Amino acid sequence: MSQHRWSSDEPAPAPAPAPKVEKKVKWATAGSFLGFSVLMYALELVRDQPVLVTPLPDVLEPLVLALVPTLVTMAAGWRAPHTPRPDLPPAQR
Repeated sequence: MSQHRWSSDEPAPAPAPAPKVEKKVKWATAGSFLGFSVLMYALELVRDQPVLVTPLPDVLEPLVLALVPTLVTMAAGWRAPHTPRPDLPPAQR
């Protein structure tokens, strides 16, 4: 059972504001969307000619296709700078 520190006569405290989303997360999300969109566009172009994955064994095809958006997401997150945190001590920034 949840314990609270206010009585039923008092209004509940306001919830804490949601933390801002860091730039790295925003860029990685955009990179994932773009990487997946480009992959889907490329697959649509070669729908009748599966030349992108033909040389691969059937077991590896979905794994290789999943690598494209994963690598784009990783690159976008790696390249984007961290959001500054002035509330931290200088040694932790």
